[in-house]
Amino acid sequence: MDGTLTIKTRPYDGESLTAFLMRTAVRNKIPYLSLIDSVDIKRSKGFHLDYNPKFVTDLTKLCWLLEIDRKEFKSCSLGSIIELFLDEEQQLSHSYLDFYYQMLDTSYRKFCPLCLKEKNAYMLFWQISDIKVCLNHGVELTSKCPSCHQDQPYLSPSLIERECYLCKEKLSKSNHINFKKIVLSSEQSRLYHLWNSILNNEYKPKMYNGISKSEDIALRILYFCSDNKERYVSSDVKFLTPSGKWRLSSFVKGGKEYKPTMHLILNVLNKSGLEFSDLFEKEIPITFITSVKQLNQHRNWYSEIPLCQSPWCNSYNTSNTMIRAKPLSWETEKYFKAYMCTCCYVKYGRKTNGDYCEIGESYIWAYNNILTIFRERYSELKIMNILNCSNLKVVKYSVYFSVQGLLDKVNNIPIDPVRAPVDYFKRTRCRNVIPLMQAYGWGMREYFYYLYNKEVQLYLYAKHELIRNDRENTRENKYKDQLPDRETLMNLAKGYIEEKNEVGEVISEYRLYRNMNTYRRTLLKYHPEVVEYVEKEKEAQKLNKARSIEDERIERIKEAFDIIITHGEYPSMVRVTEASEVSKKYIQTHPRVKEVFLDLRRKYIEE
Repeated sequence: MDGTLTIKTRPYDGESLTAFLMRTAVRNKIPYLSLIDSVDIKRSKGFHLDYNPKFVTDLTKLCWLLEIDRKEFKSCSLGSIIELFLDEEQQLSHSYLDFYYQMLDTSYRKFCPLCLKEKNAYMLFWQISDIKVCLNHGVELTSKCPSCHQDQPYLSPSLIERECYLCKEKLSKSNHINFKKIVLSSEQSRLYHLWNSILNNEYKPKMYNGISKSEDIALRILYFCSDNKERYVSSDVKFLTPSGKWRLSSFVKGGKEYKPTMHLILNVLNKSGLEFSDLFEKEIPITFITSVKQLNQHRNWYSEIPLCQSPWCNSYNTSNTMIRAKPLSWETEKYFKAYMCTCCYVKYGRKTNGDYCEIGESYIWAYNNILTIFRERYSELKIMNILNCSNLKVVKYSVYFSVQGLLDKVNNIPIDPVRAPVDYFKRTRCRNVIPLMQAYGWGMREYFYYLYNKEVQLYLYAKHELIRNDRENTRENKYKDQLPDRETLMNLAKGYIEEKNEVGEVISEYRLYRNMNTYRRTLLKYHPEVVEYVEKEKEAQKLNKARSIEDERIERIKEAFDIIITHGEYPSMVRVTEASEVSKKYIQTHPRVKEVFLDLRRKYIEE
């Protein structure tokens, strides 16, 4: 190419940049690749020109060659969106596509057949995955040829001719679609409107020192969803899921994994029903930015596990026996992040300053105050008067320390304790003293003795995952207990297999294990030798079946040889296969059958 174009073309409003360049190349009768080489565009995947031209070129030479102002290309690519939301380094990186994650169709060229009839142009918005219908005609967008139904490539000179690259059928063929006008849904109209407003934006948001464009948009979304409040409070945020709030706030703090995406921005705008301009109309207060960053500092505590602070516990000053507990409330405060020691059953929750504290009536306080008085043999009534506390509290700590082995257990152990106290708590679905005492006739000491059973504590306070695992273990033991012994199972398997072999039927695993009243995976876990025996018998039956089929076909081949020789003809492979109805492939792939065939023909030749 000599550096000039005979025909100067202009892009249509909203036309895809790659489609415009293909149209320019075809009109000037030059290859598309020659055109992009001449204007210093990298030969990378063509869709980059539509979504971020800066990644492959600066368009300077192209504007000079076509005598076009750069502003005319603004509606031809999504580059202005990338420049608004991403920093310079990200704009020049292939990772800019993460911002459009799963929102753009980069494999095939989509089109409206009616639009192609009117104008030789492929619109940029047609490549957005969520846009399904043409804005002008209300017909469904497609990428398939009306005749051969092949998807059209993203870049091909045939697109400019408006014909299929494979069969050359016109893409605007009249029978391709039902021309009945479809009412454009409000959702599709809203998508067109939002994309158009974002693409043609003239916003220049104020950038704060040390904050990137991605962090700025994350802050704007949080500020927008918080009704423009001065400080960030997670519970005030609307239109975002809990994980969405956490991801954006953690990204502002310095996380690199969860950057805001175009999908998130559009989702927030759709839920709120507001416009894109609303994100940029107000400045974000410094107090809001500071509150988000301070909140994220607390997020660093997320992985911390408290240490057990009970001096009498075997896990004292360690976190070895700490497990997550259900959210707990005490007085006016609720602790969403709670832990429990499975050794001493003391619960810990995080305070607003980030430190862990004991939740509820303090066992540590009781250890330092009540236990010492108990050991001096004071009566419970005397202890109540000394510490000014209720009888319930004294009995509770007395039983607790007895269970923990710190006090004499004689007075605090029931005469005939129940075997599985957790079942009683499950039955009533309650942990309060009075209802359980009334339901089962327990005394106060009995109740607290059962309350401090390990299974009961896990059921009442541990997170649901632990309870579910415990139930699964219980179910597993139940299955194991219900299984017959290995010898019984083996006899059942042998009896079934012998019965099937006698009548010549196939061994069915489904019926076999149903006959045993169990499942294959259960036997594989507890009695794998039974499954191994069944597999061997199935394999042996399969071999015997194959052997009997071979014997039957060998007999047919022998009969075919006799018939062919009787008629005075040569027993060729073709004649034998026709007479015996045994395929040539079967004879050649089965050694025994092939050997018989060759022996018979050898004898014929020798005779």
